[in-house]
Order: sequence, then C-alpha cells, then structure tokens
Amino acid sequence: RMKKATNWEQFASAFKESHMIVAPHCLESACEDAVGTRSKGTEEDDPEGGASGSAKALCIPFEQARLQEEDVCFACEKPAQSYILWGRSY
Repeated sequence: RMKKATNWEQFASAFKESHMIVAPHCLESACEDAVGTRSKGTEEDDPEGGASGSAKALCIPFEQARLQEEDVCFACEKPAQSYILWGRSY
C-alpha cells in the first residue's frame, strides 16, 4: 500500500497506518535525518507496539511526477528537489 503526502500531517497519518509514502523532499541529509527522528514511535504513542520503528528514505523513484516550482519539502518546507519513497525502518 502506497500513499502520496505533501505535508507532515499527511505523511504522519500514512506512516502510522504502515503505508509506504511518496513525498516531495529537499534532498538535504539533515532533513532526512530529522524525518527519521520525528517519526520514531514511542510506547506512549502506541502501547501495543504498532508505532515501533522510524521513517527511512528508501529510494528516489526513477519514474515520478514532475515537480512544480511551488512544490516544497513535506518535512521542512524548503523547495522540493525530487520525490522520495519512504518506508519504515525497524
């Protein structure tokens, strides 16, 4: 199951539902690291353990929609450089 996200709220919702996510990204490593940290689930978030793991950039899809000039990174809102496919790292 894959979903598209254009902002953090959409990303977090899809991630919590265990979807793979394609989202516009700035391609900055600090932002990628921040997504992993910010998405890491805690026991308080989900006592049954469903929120374990954090988001990880899986790849830059070879075929992807063309970015528009106004597209921004879903996580930091800097100009987007590419779409990235995200998944859960355990």
